[in-house]
Order: sequence, then structure tokens, then C-alpha cells
Amino acid sequence: GTSYDTISLLLRAWPDAIKEKDLDDRTPLYIACEKGASLNVISLLLESWPDAIKVKHKQYRTPLHAACGSEASLDTISLLLRAWPDAVKEKDCNHQTPLHTACVQGKSLDVISLLLHTWPDAAKKANKWGETPLHAACYSGASFDIISLLV
Repeated sequence: GTSYDTISLLLRAWPDAIKEKDLDDRTPLYIACEKGASLNVISLLLESWPDAIKVKHKQYRTPLHAACGSEASLDTISLLLRAWPDAVKEKDCNHQTPLHTACVQGKSLDVISLLLHTWPDAAKKANKWGETPLHAACYSGASFDIISLLV
């Protein structure tokens, strides 16, 4: 991935670049979350524009959705939740919460636990096809421990 130094240099050269969106309405923070960028890069982007955490792309996905669907670390997901705790309640165009996304992606027990601890009712939320995070976890072959958390 792109280094912290490169991102920092680009932001110094054009500070407002942080607010630019691509054709899918993705901000640099969203893309970094989607690509599993390092904690340092995510932190730099958040510090540069804290409100980026609330900017959704055209399918109503937040940076937290993107991180939960990528190789993002527990620390990165925790940082995003600290920046906007209610992001855990946001639904995309398919009515999927970040917990759905994390379960589909097969994220770790620690990530699933963190999301559930932040919003316990997330386990009860169905997407537009009537599937709960438990459905997603079963589909992705989640561990017994994750299934136990969701029931």
C-alpha cells in the first residue's frame, strides 16, 4: 500500500485533496479503509479531515463498512469506531450494517466482539434479503466462537 510519507506529502501539497471524491463518491479515507491501509495512514487521513468518517459512498457504505470488508486490523476498526461510534448502526443500500460486512468477510472474533460490544442490537438487524449477521457468519464458515457470540 501507499506509505504514510507519501500520503503526508500529498496532503501538504494539496490539503483539500482529502475532501475530493471519486466517481463512486469514495473519499481517500474510504479507499484507504477499503484497501486495508495501515493504522498510521488511516489515522493521518482522519486527523486531516475528521468528518470524512461520516461521508458515505454511492451505495451508502461508510469507511467502517469498507474497513470491515477489507484486511483492516482490529486497531484500525477500533480507531474508526472511536471517531464515530454510531457508524456501527449505519446501513448500506442493501441494509447491511458493518457487522454484516465483517461477518461476510470472515473478520476475527475480536473484530466481531468489538462491533457487538459497541452496538449489541446489530446482531438482530436483517439486510434487505432478511439475513442477519448470523446468516452471514454461517455462510462464511465462521468459527464456533463467532457463531456463539451472534446467537
